[in-house]
Amino acid sequence: MVVSDLAAKEAPQIFEVIQLADPTLDRFAMAILGGSFDSNKGRIYCIPESEVRLTAFCSFESILAHAKERLDDASVTYPVRAAWSSLVDRKARYGEDGSYTGL
Repeated sequence: MVVSDLAAKEAPQIFEVIQLADPTLDRFAMAILGGSFDSNKGRIYCIPESEVRLTAFCSFESILAHAKERLDDASVTYPVRAAWSSLVDRKARYGEDGSYTGL
């Protein structure tokens, strides 16, 4: 369970606090998009099955625009790059190298 499941009405205010603490939102992306774990390549990032877990915090369009900005920044490395990439292309990606999982 995540905050958006337990306190959907408060999620936008919580998101504001998160964004103040980490304007890159990289830690948020890794937490909310960190979907599963593979024994070969480790953490897998993807959009949650229930998109409401993401959109309770902010609109999909705004987080998508932010993701694209982060990916334009050459200093963003893996696994953060994999998390943001999974959001932009809607494909599950391995955090280790950003490769597509096939899922």
